[in-house]
Amino acid sequence: MIVKDVSFTPYYLKLLCLANRLDPYHKKCEQVRDRIRREQSGYIGEKRVLYPLKKLDFPNFVLHNTRLQTVFSNKHFQMDFLLVTSNFILIIESKNMSGEVMMKEGSHQIFHHDKAYDDPINQVEEQKFQLVNWLEQRSYGKVPIETVVVMTSPNVRMNIHPSHEEHVKKIIPLAKLPAYIRTVNEQYNQRVLSINNARQLAYYFKECHEDYDPDILERFGVASEELLQGVTCEKCKFLTMVMSNLRWRCTKCGHVSRDGVHTAFKDYYLLKGNTIINREFMQFTGITSRHTAKSMLNKFSVKKEGIKRSTRYFLDFNYERDFNYLKKK
Repeated sequence: MIVKDVSFTPYYLKLLCLANRLDPYHKKCEQVRDRIRREQSGYIGEKRVLYPLKKLDFPNFVLHNTRLQTVFSNKHFQMDFLLVTSNFILIIESKNMSGEVMMKEGSHQIFHHDKAYDDPINQVEEQKFQLVNWLEQRSYGKVPIETVVVMTSPNVRMNIHPSHEEHVKKIIPLAKLPAYIRTVNEQYNQRVLSINNARQLAYYFKECHEDYDPDILERFGVASEELLQGVTCEKCKFLTMVMSNLRWRCTKCGHVSRDGVHTAFKDYYLLKGNTIINREFMQFTGITSRHTAKSMLNKFSVKKEGIKRSTRYFLDFNYERDFNYLKKK
């Protein structure tokens, strides 16, 4: 059962929005686009993991991208997948790499396309350490925890030196994941939780999850005035919507919408936060009429505070539901 499905994270959505509002020649544009490529690769690989998990023939509860606060500080740890059962919990770390992935004798890194990466077994074992402490603090310390690293690309070729016995065993191709999980299930054949309690624990993980939701402009050192003005067309994704006869029309693809400006509020919400004043909205969209901007703010905000020019409008959007125009890009 999928408790927390694979989805676009707030960070991924903010990256897409930021890239759309940066001049292609902006000094941070390539850095943002490189981060998007990595997020996209991870997302595609993680989508692939769901299919083999659906082949399992015993009750289980699956969560994608679970981010929890550590016991020891206000830091967080994040797991690509959690598989919760009555007998054990499995942390699944996914890596979407194609071509040869190598681990040399005596090395504590993996090599891919002449680049060195941290040992994924160390990474997933650190996640296990944090999860063990997290569960013990909440009286779930008796639940066994196992780990595995899954290479999600069908075109990967693993070249791990035999001296790395644990890596040979626990870094596997996606096709072997169901068999690996069944082996773990046979190993832990004693129930430590009822099915109902396992379900409750899975939903408790979901409840405790905290999205990584940074201030994206601060994260990349981009000033507000460096953002491109305009209203995003929800069809072609360019900042080319103009108002004409009480409707919004895209000068690039011809798309027409009565509420085309809605995407501007969503862009602002991702890039600058959930409160806005009239002047900020005019600067962000390029709208020159204060009366028109005020009318739009009254229509699309959920509440407002203050009077006259100091009136602050509040925005509220749902990451899962309200940003399909970016997800399609």
